[in-house]
Amino acid sequence: MGEWEERKNALEEIRKKLNEINQIKPESLVRADQLGQELSFEEARPVLEQILSIYRQLEKLSLEAASPTIISQVLGGLNTILNIFKQIREFSPKHVQANPIQARDAIISKILSFYNSLWMQITPFMAYLKSQRVGPDDIDNQLQAKIKSFDTKINEIFEAQQLKLAESEKLLESMRSAAGTIGVSRHSLLFEKQAGNDLKEGKPWLYWTIGLGAAIAIFGTFIWLQAVYFPPKVTDSNLMLYEIIQISIGRLAVLSILYFGIVLTGRMYRASRHNFTVNKHRQNALSTFETFANSASDDQAKNAVLNQATQCIFSQQTTGYLGDEGEQKGSAQLMQIIREVIPKSGAH
Repeated sequence: MGEWEERKNALEEIRKKLNEINQIKPESLVRADQLGQELSFEEARPVLEQILSIYRQLEKLSLEAASPTIISQVLGGLNTILNIFKQIREFSPKHVQANPIQARDAIISKILSFYNSLWMQITPFMAYLKSQRVGPDDIDNQLQAKIKSFDTKINEIFEAQQLKLAESEKLLESMRSAAGTIGVSRHSLLFEKQAGNDLKEGKPWLYWTIGLGAAIAIFGTFIWLQAVYFPPKVTDSNLMLYEIIQISIGRLAVLSILYFGIVLTGRMYRASRHNFTVNKHRQNALSTFETFANSASDDQAKNAVLNQATQCIFSQQTTGYLGDEGEQKGSAQLMQIIREVIPKSGAH
């Protein structure tokens, strides 16, 4: 294929692609209806309109006098911008693994970069072609207006992107803070639920303890009344001793069973109350953790609050319901807080 034949085919392809671009409307590239205001390409609308406008003007001009280099640049630019338009049409948050806003901004950066290269490569040649129909003064005025408009639009887009970036960082920080608060609150609800279960499970043991205590009192009163007012009337001393031993063994057996029952139920009730008190204390610690952590003036104070909250959750707590509870090392914990806070205060 000869050089002129290749030139002819290239010019024909340029005309087809220019016709394709001139059928595109800016609204179809902005995609505000499909993506919403947050992810749409509204920020790039001014530059997209400028690019479409340049190619509409280029379609009206004859490229027959253009050099092979210019023709190659025009064709390459058309392929590039059509590929960018394809990326805009196919953009979807569902197909983006990274941050959708960052992916959208990357496409906008490509648009701005292409507009810069388009302005540097094509517009001088277009100005030359227009100069065949207009005077030098008109060309200079048009170029000055285009440059001024370009600078204004670029500054507006840059400021808008900076504002969006600041808003995104603020939103991300708010999400992180909310996630931390929700996490602490969620664990607080777990301890609240467990404390409620412990309180509910302890009530039957309390009722059994009261019932067995009443049974022991009634049975003891019955034995005392029987011994005082209804003593055994037996003349034979050996037989009377045998009767007393027999009756005593039976009564002691009943009292022993009742006593064992009341000791067991009382111990189970104290264990339930101990668990309820511990879990309620953990719930209160987590519920107030965020308030104290936010009010702390420095990281050392926050670490001290976190240390106390952690010990409240994972260390053994003394409630007074269990008889074999050991002493808690509260003074050692307090000294640890003092050691963490005093150096910071001394620095001031």
